[in-house]
Amino acid sequence: MSALRPGDITDEMIQAMDAAKRQGLQKDLRALAANIRADAEGRYDNAEPGSGPGSSGRCWGSRTPPAI
Repeated sequence: MSALRPGDITDEMIQAMDAAKRQGLQKDLRALAANIRADAEGRYDNAEPGSGPGSSGRCWGSRTPPAI
């Protein structure tokens, strides 16, 4: 490899930047998940047991009916 000049970006620098971005995104996703979890816990605190989504017999994840 030739001598580095000011402004040159090495592979190691690129890898370090990518790692920092991934770590930042993971932190953001964890914070978002915690907020969603807290919102959901507050939303369903007053509901009766067994009355949440998915307990009605309807399959919420797809268009197929639940197995009987």
